Amino acid sequence: MAMAAEVAELNTFEHVVDSSDFANASRFDPDFNGKIWNSDPIPWNGWWVLLLLAILGILGNALVLMVLLRPRHKRSSTDTLIANLALADLMTCLAVTPLPIAHAVKTVPESSAGYIFCTFVHIPFFLLLSTVASILTLMTISIERFVAVVHPYTFDRAFTPRKTLTIIGSIWAFSIVINIYHFLIITAKDGECIVKFPSETVQVVLGIAIFFCRYCFPTTVMVVCHILTIRELLRRNKHIVRSSWCRSSRRTRLVRVRRRVVATLFAIIVVFIVCWTPDQLFYLFSNLGVIDRSYIFEETHRNLLLLGFITSISNIIIYAAMNPKFRQAVRNMFQGFGEACHHGLCYQIYEHVTRKGA
Repeated sequence: MAMAAEVAELNTFEHVVDSSDFANASRFDPDFNGKIWNSDPIPWNGWWVLLLLAILGILGNALVLMVLLRPRHKRSSTDTLIANLALADLMTCLAVTPLPIAHAVKTVPESSAGYIFCTFVHIPFFLLLSTVASILTLMTISIERFVAVVHPYTFDRAFTPRKTLTIIGSIWAFSIVINIYHFLIITAKDGECIVKFPSETVQVVLGIAIFFCRYCFPTTVMVVCHILTIRELLRRNKHIVRSSWCRSSRRTRLVRVRRRVVATLFAIIVVFIVCWTPDQLFYLFSNLGVIDRSYIFEETHRNLLLLGFITSISNIIIYAAMNPKFRQAVRNMFQGFGEACHHGLCYQIYEHVTRKGA
């Protein structure tokens, strides 16, 4: 379908310039052999939306890392996991920035350079890696919050600083393992980056396995953990309200905090499911043969990928911006920069300029 459209476009252009020799310079020349890089304009308007979101995601996730990893900051297990989430989302944002240029390239050489281009730029491995790491980190945060609320006495033993770092290392290791298949099915052929499975059976089995590991299992764990956590928080809120011994101010503060946690957890479930379900179902159905694979990376699929990419921005809003302690930490950090500039570097620059002028 894509080739037919390009041939029709070529015929139209030949009719305008009235040159029969122009076709010999096209990418369909039999003497071409895929040795020349070639590119076309970027037609999809969603690329600019993607780039804007990527820039916002880079700035937002970098800010979260600066706040959570600053010196002399005592980090909890939640802070460490959120920092890892920000790192994964930052990698996702960085990985998508070359995509508009990569998808404008219409002629890829069948060489090592073409294979590297296809696996790391056109269909980037690091994008798949960071996406899976982000989803698994979200799942881990859900488990961590569930244990902290429902089993508080187990929490201190299960999520020590060392164990939390071990969990994070396991997340990245599993993300690499689950995406190894990427190097085996991506190749450059006939001037294009294509996905080629050894057989239809492998495609179906791999598609189902990836859907289960990358979406179905993490989503089920998140939903179950959040439902149980929300139910426990609501139960405790009722107990607090009914307790006559609890002071009114303390009771109000605890209820307010727990309601904010409930709202945050509910937002996590809704945003993740709404943003990721369409793309993951599209990928599953394409591997099962329900949707023809020629529709992959077409406009509809790109829009679904763009919707899923929104989670790289929403994670920061949900986990960081809704947390009053994080907002206070951001203010303290910028105030610290201002004080350091006022009492340190800026003062030294002022002294140097005034002495030089004298």
